[in-house]
Amino acid sequence: MAPTEGGFPARLIHRDSPLSPFYDHAVTDTARIEATVHRSRSRLNYLYYNMLSENTLDNDVLLSPTLVNEGSEYLMSFNIGNPPSQVMGFADTSNGLIWVQCSDCNSQCEPEKGGPTTKFLSSKSFTYEMEPCGSNVCNSLTGFQTCNSSDKWCKYRLVYEDNKATSGILSSDSFSFDTLDGKLVDVGYLNFGCSEAPLTGDIQSSTGSVGLNQTPLSLISQLGIKKFSYCLVPFNNLGSTSKMYFGSLPVTSGGQTPLLYPNSDAYYVKVLGISVGNDDPHFDGVFDVYDVRDGWIIDSGTTYSSLETDAFDSLLAKFLTLPDLPQKKNDPRDRFELCFAENANDLESFPDVTVHFDGADLILNLESTFVKIEDDGIFCLALLRSGSPVSILGNFQLQNYHVGYDLEAQVISFAPVDCADS
Repeated sequence: MAPTEGGFPARLIHRDSPLSPFYDHAVTDTARIEATVHRSRSRLNYLYYNMLSENTLDNDVLLSPTLVNEGSEYLMSFNIGNPPSQVMGFADTSNGLIWVQCSDCNSQCEPEKGGPTTKFLSSKSFTYEMEPCGSNVCNSLTGFQTCNSSDKWCKYRLVYEDNKATSGILSSDSFSFDTLDGKLVDVGYLNFGCSEAPLTGDIQSSTGSVGLNQTPLSLISQLGIKKFSYCLVPFNNLGSTSKMYFGSLPVTSGGQTPLLYPNSDAYYVKVLGISVGNDDPHFDGVFDVYDVRDGWIIDSGTTYSSLETDAFDSLLAKFLTLPDLPQKKNDPRDRFELCFAENANDLESFPDVTVHFDGADLILNLESTFVKIEDDGIFCLALLRSGSPVSILGNFQLQNYHVGYDLEAQVISFAPVDCADS
């Protein structure tokens, strides 16, 4: 049975999970949180840049971004070639290209001892092929194709936020994915970027990407998949495995909200407001993303949600009017703007926060609203001020939800569940 008909599941491993090849037991929880805040802010800047580099979202012509984010949050393992080579890539709902590091790297991008195999040795696969310049597939690489008159093969160049770059050849080969029970599901031949120029710096930046947006070369577009979903275990239980489902297996029940801007690289939804407890929603600034564009980006590569300034200030002001709040305490490292002295009992009466979408509600309980930083003795509101017109719904706020994408109906759904048991 073809995987696009029967569907297939895949494991998602958080980069900070003990199951991750990047896990460093010597790094404290506080240091991980700090790094996650940095990545969330970096991701925000990346997505904002992409918005500025696109044509208007109402235009039928899509300009793919020339900038790619350095890493993401959840890893998928998969196999390329015959015989198959296992590689890893970050699942990314705001990018389209599947790409991996192919050729030998220099010492600057070699994995640390005991690290993952991040390179696909194309010369060892007898089914590997390169895509020629001028082909329809090559021409779909709008924005980062670098073919010129003297090139035979379809070349591309990806530029990172800090001006790091990697380049390679658009290729094709056999793909299979690791399922939840350890089996392999063959999904046939896919186009992917075979990056041959090394990246310097953090090894995680040279790990590949599995693009999951609606552009032509994404995984779901190439497989003709119309539905996928993921279920993320709580961040205090990263030793368990999160899951992603494709084809006929995704969970798309629960409240549904329409997708906006089908020509965009990212997934946008309309937010009507945010409420705290039983109060009416606060609307100030929540609609604004960029100029007249409504919506928030739902992004698998961002951990902590970011709100544009008016919405963030309105929400903070509401929190500070709540009765019986614990003692307010500044974050000594300026990671979060609203923190309280650490005392779990003081926060037990804190009301749920509800994000009201057009047609669906996302209820955030204490676990997905506050992050505990033990070394500093504080609980902090796990939201960031975006400092730009962009607002992003991140993974921390989506833990223990089935997040379903129905691309045929063009809706996203949210269904609460215990993701460790689902």
